[in-house]
Amino acid sequence: MSENDKIALIVTGSIAAIKTLPLIDELRGAGRDVSVILTRAPQEWDWVKVDELKDATGNPVLTEDDSTAAKEKTILAAGTVLVVPASADFISQFVHESTPLACALLSALRKGRDFFFAPAMNVWMWGHPATQRNCAAAEGAGVKIIGPACGHMACGDEGYGRMADVKEIAEAIAASQEGRPHQALSYYDDAKKDPRGVIPVRPDDGRVLVVLAGETMPWPSVKELVNDLSRTGIAADYVLDPNWTKHKDELEALINEKCMVNGQECQTREESVVYYKHFQDPDLEGMEHIKIPESKRLLFFPFIDDELAVRMLQGRGGTLCLDMYLASKAPIVTTAECLRHLAPFTAASLRKDGMETIDHVGRLVCLNAHPRSPGSQPH
Repeated sequence: MSENDKIALIVTGSIAAIKTLPLIDELRGAGRDVSVILTRAPQEWDWVKVDELKDATGNPVLTEDDSTAAKEKTILAAGTVLVVPASADFISQFVHESTPLACALLSALRKGRDFFFAPAMNVWMWGHPATQRNCAAAEGAGVKIIGPACGHMACGDEGYGRMADVKEIAEAIAASQEGRPHQALSYYDDAKKDPRGVIPVRPDDGRVLVVLAGETMPWPSVKELVNDLSRTGIAADYVLDPNWTKHKDELEALINEKCMVNGQECQTREESVVYYKHFQDPDLEGMEHIKIPESKRLLFFPFIDDELAVRMLQGRGGTLCLDMYLASKAPIVTTAECLRHLAPFTAASLRKDGMETIDHVGRLVCLNAHPRSPGSQPH
């Protein structure tokens, strides 16, 4: 067995992780020895089981509970490293060296290991400018990218973002290492040309999704925001970043209060929903939490601090609010005041990526009635 036949397979947080066992079968059928490193999400969401991976590979499986040193040892013992599926968040981690596993992988890449990524994500997440930057950076560093293919997504969309077929992945790796062409090796070039496809139809009765994220805004500012939204008559739902889940009960109580203006009762908020974790909605399965913003006309980020802005620009996911930011079909809006508090380059970069701004909450009424299409020029 050659060094390249020893494979370190890193499985990341895409629902395409359910195809891991068939991929292992293809690789082992081609005479490869496979060792798996399983990241948190596919294990936590039960897309693939550790015992099944052990049986399929005949090797120990490393998880979040194992040390970075153990993972680095497994990676360096392999001649070939596969990240399959490669989620948008993990590609960002790799490019920006933001996690110990990403640093271990980069160390192996610099030591000459053969690297392959097979992206798998929602079509809108794939087409996001940050994801495109990250894939280009990974390719520039020496990673060979297989896919994504064009087809149906687990969420129901169709376009580029679907993971290449496991048989194609195994064949493309062999072809690349033998210096032969393979159709799957050209998917990435095709996907870069048309990353998103058609602009989606907007819902006629959509609501604003208010995303509470970042760490610097105090709770009273949220209370003021909720009251301002009610006074304008905007129908809104809320999604909480992990830093804000401590306020979940307070927020739910607040949106169920009756708002009074000049002694008159305003719109009641009983129908508002507070989303605070993946898979909270029983009607949504798998990675279909990205459907939450599809019924909304706008995504409104009222509070963006420097740390959150950097994560947005890096194409980081991993939390419900950041996954929605990357995968949203709805226009994404913040306040002009918010951007003024950020570093000028950061604010300009968010605008370039499509972030729109409003001067005050009341402006959401007009914008929600006439939403802009993703990819159109922001104000």
